[in-house]
Amino acid sequence: CDIVDIYTDYGPFFPYNQYVALYKIMAEYSFLWKFFYEFGSTPIGLWLNEVGLELACFEPFQKCLTRNPLSIYENDKRADMVV
Repeated sequence: CDIVDIYTDYGPFFPYNQYVALYKIMAEYSFLWKFFYEFGSTPIGLWLNEVGLELACFEPFQKCLTRNPLSIYENDKRADMVV
């Protein structure tokens, strides 16, 4: 069973491929977590997220989700769980 962090492994560039590090910073500074959480739930925050993911991440994520599950190559792991 392989677990793939789709953002870290397939995010094409910052901030998508650095979410773990960014979450650690926001966990230290709760005001940052609160700001990004509240901004992300606004109509413009939701729109920016949708546009950013569609423009930057659609193809890399599609590559992850459609790869050969029988491949034996380490860098081509099957995604049993995507987080």
